[in-house]
Amino acid sequence: MIALRFGRQIGIAGLLALLCGCATVATTSSAQNADARKFQPAPGTASVYLCRSSAVIGDTLVAEMQLDGESIGALAPNTYLMLSVTPGHHVLTVTGPTNSEQAALDAVAGNNYFFNVSFSWDGPLIRHRHIGPMSDADGRNAVNSENRAAGTVSGS
Repeated sequence: MIALRFGRQIGIAGLLALLCGCATVATTSSAQNADARKFQPAPGTASVYLCRSSAVIGDTLVAEMQLDGESIGALAPNTYLMLSVTPGHHVLTVTGPTNSEQAALDAVAGNNYFFNVSFSWDGPLIRHRHIGPMSDADGRNAVNSENRAAGTVSGS
């Protein structure tokens, strides 16, 4: 009987920790954040913004991101990654333990591209990752209200 109560208490404590925790990733300096918010691609490149807006209470997951099969960093709630990419075809991927999803991009130098990265509940303890294009206005609003995550590469 005591073991059963103790087991329930541990289970409840674990569930509360899961619900109260929050996902975090390293972020850039305020100067790098401000620079990305100028929305001015470097000469000969395009800028790609991957935005993960607000999340549900208790979201403890990060979204692992890839560009053309190479890891570029992770997104926590209310963060974004900014990449400088060469013109041409690229594939953006969000991955996790339950799925991966891709979005194709045909980048043109001088342009900005915005993508929304989100999660959905697809069953008990199953969170699927999603990625899709955003409008320029929605993308700029998201970037202006989020913090820039520190990615692992600048893109190719």
